[in-house]
Formats: sequence, structure tokens, C-alpha cells
Amino acid sequence: MRRFSTILCLITLSAGTISLGQPGTNPVFPPIELTESPYHVESIGLTINLPIGSAVEESQVGGSSKGFRAKAKDNSWLLSFSTRMSRDLSLTADAVAESLIEGLLSRRTERDAKTGRAVGSGIRIMNRDRGLQIGDRPADRFYAAIPRVNGGEIRTGYTILHIAQGQFAVFQLDTTSESFDLARQISEASIATARFRDPLELATERKAGLDAGQAFLASLTAADYQAALTKDSILYRVYRPAPNGAPSDAEEIAFQFISIREGKRGELDPRKGKNRWSAVDGESGYLVSVHARALNSGSVIESESVFFLREDRESEAWAIRMVVKEGANEIGWTETGVREGNDIKVIVDVPSSTPIIKQWRKPAAGYLNQVEAYMLPSLLVRARAIDPMQFYHYQTNGSDIALRSDQLDLADDSQPGRPRWTLLSQRNEDAPQDTITLDGDGAIVHKQMGTGLVVTPTTREALDRLWRSKGLPGVG
Repeated sequence: MRRFSTILCLITLSAGTISLGQPGTNPVFPPIELTESPYHVESIGLTINLPIGSAVEESQVGGSSKGFRAKAKDNSWLLSFSTRMSRDLSLTADAVAESLIEGLLSRRTERDAKTGRAVGSGIRIMNRDRGLQIGDRPADRFYAAIPRVNGGEIRTGYTILHIAQGQFAVFQLDTTSESFDLARQISEASIATARFRDPLELATERKAGLDAGQAFLASLTAADYQAALTKDSILYRVYRPAPNGAPSDAEEIAFQFISIREGKRGELDPRKGKNRWSAVDGESGYLVSVHARALNSGSVIESESVFFLREDRESEAWAIRMVVKEGANEIGWTETGVREGNDIKVIVDVPSSTPIIKQWRKPAAGYLNQVEAYMLPSLLVRARAIDPMQFYHYQTNGSDIALRSDQLDLADDSQPGRPRWTLLSQRNEDAPQDTITLDGDGAIVHKQMGTGLVVTPTTREALDRLWRSKGLPGVG
């Protein structure tokens, strides 16, 4: 599952210094250098200055928050960040630290082979710092020495910051005993720069965006949905531009055929003949069909996705089928989802693994269903809806409901009857922003993704010719 739901991005960092160390009590090291420009995790309002030269690996934790790992150039240490939530609103950073210590000791407890009794794990808890203050947040910290099987020790440490009631930021340092003193100073210098926005301020901003999104969705009519349908399937090319700008030198990433039309729920499974449809299969609504092919490090990924929304918008369902082909080997993966009223359920089938089942209650406001997500550019343009909006939306990449942001603006109205619009879209709070150019009907003219990829509409003939000229499998 990790292969399909984790987003990784290597970032090179540079600039800034801070000095640490107390002569006579700690080894003396060169000044610790941190970046001048802070790293951001928007979903929790975090900014932090990371060590210069470290490589940062980002990962999506569900769909609504982001973790990251900063690694030393020589691999001598690794600093990881994640968030923890608890329903216990009275929980403190000290209590979280105690829980982590208990879990660490219990996982490493050894047993006597003859008696079966628990014996010491050899783990030593070190440098426990209670009652810390990092920025304006209460915090707690400890380190542990963990014996290696083949001798020696590794060191790990946790710094826990209390962000809000029931919400904590956790920084974990992993290093060797030989590198511990320097790694500790580097990590503590970086963590000391961590700052969090006021949770109330974040909540107020989100509410304003969600209120605007909910008002927009509530204003939509059947006529609006009809106007957002496509006459034919539209083909999009996805590529990474070449540094020299030459189309022939661009890296081909994927293509997508997308159609939005009226249809029946039974079309979710094309293998099921109409003579076998149930009454539910005969329900009328709107269908989005997506056929895609993507290239990834020698693999070819084929996917078929179908999304259904019943006419009354009270029920939706979807099915995504993916096959990863590498030589003669194939690996399949499927996701099915259904919403009836306020209940959402998603099942992910991964090869050689137990199916993953997730369930949610539909958010009370601002919920954007799967079909509406594909219709959104057209719906916004036709309504001339220029207020900043936010929506809760289930996203396959992350298998979670995330908070996305969209803002439409008029880009060019110099040609009567042929305006151009710009849609700034962010699929979750920590994702890079996409810039989408739309025509007067809301059709995509050009999409510059925050990841550096570009999406443009094209024709089957043109794309097939381009791919074959590069020795790639034809569009067919």
C-alpha cells in the first residue's frame, strides 16, 4: 500500500547558522548551521529551520497531515517528524513521553529461554527533560540507548511538543552512539526553531473557506451538473518539461482519457452485464470515467477508474483498478468506495495482504464528492465563483479525507466572449499548489502542477505519434 499512497520529494536546503555547546560540559563542535528559510507544514501551522545540507523526505500521513524525515549527508543521523492525536484532551507532553518510554521498553523486553520470564532489555533511558518550553509550547524530551544484537548501541530520542488539546508534534532522532553528541546538538538546535500558528487562527481561516465551499455546493442545480458534462472523452498529456523547452526532449509521464456524462450505477463494473443488474445498478446519475497509463522507472501502470453520483447527490460510489506491469510481472490493486447519506466506506485490496477497510462520517460542511471534484473547474467558471473556497474531499493518494483549497480568478477578458480563467488548486494543505488555466467553459487549457509536471489536452493521434517517436508504448 505504501507504494501507492506515499509521496516522496527530495529537497536540498541551504543557509543560516546557530551556535550551541557549553564549554567544559559538552564536546565542542563547529557552529550548527540551519537554513534561513523555514520549512513549512501548513496542516498544523508548523515552521522549522532544518540543518543545512540535509535531505528531506516528505510523506503523506493519511490525507490531512504531513510527516517528514531530515537525513544527514553522511547518514549519521535521521530526524523524523509526525503528529499524534488523542481523544483525551487533558493529555500532556509528559504523559505522551511516558507512553513512548513504556512502549519502547515493552517492545524490546527479552525473555529467559528456560523460564519464559521477562528479563531486562538493556535499554537505558537518558537525559529526561521534563517541563521544557520550545517557543511558546510546553514540551518533553528523552533519549534512549538501545543495545545492538551484534554489540554496541544505537541512540534514539523523542521531543514532544503540545500543539493544542489532544494534539502533539513528535520529533524523533535516530543515530549511533559514536555520532550521538553531535546529532543531539544538531537536532535540538533545529527543534528549538519550531513554531506553530495559533490553532484558533487556523480554525477560523478554515471555517471561512469551508463556509464559502458549502455555500457554493448548496447553490448548484441539476442544470449546473448538466452543463459540466463533456461531449466526448478528453485526452490529457502529462509530462515534465525539458530544461531546453523542446517538446521532443520532455519526459513523458502519463496520459489520461477523462469523460463526464450521465450514466447508471451498474456501469461501475463493466464486467457485469446489464442482464445481471439489480435495482440499485439501474439508478441514474453522473459518471466520470478515467483511463490512464503512467510510466515509472521501467514499469507501466494501467488504471481504470469510474465514479458515480446519484442524481439526488445523496449516494456515490467508485471503483479504481490498477495494474503495475514490469516485464512479464503484473501486480494488481483495487479501491472501491461507497457513500450512502453520511456514511463513507472505502476498501483497498493490495496484493498478498488483508484488505484495508476505512470508514468515516461525511464532514458536516464542505464535502466535495468524487464526481464534483472532476466537474469543479467547469462549475466554478460557469458560476463565476471567485471566493476562496475549501472542501473536504476523499483522496486515493493517502486513503483519507483531506482539506483542499481552490480559488478562481479572471486571467484575461481582452477577447469578447473568450475569457481565460486561472484556478489555483491545492489538493491538501501540505501539497504544492497547482495553477490551472481554463477557457470560458471551464475546460482545462493548461495545468502547471506544483510538482513541476505539466498537463495539457491533446489528441489521440498526436500523442500516439509522440510516444512512439520516443520508443514508448503507443496510446492505442
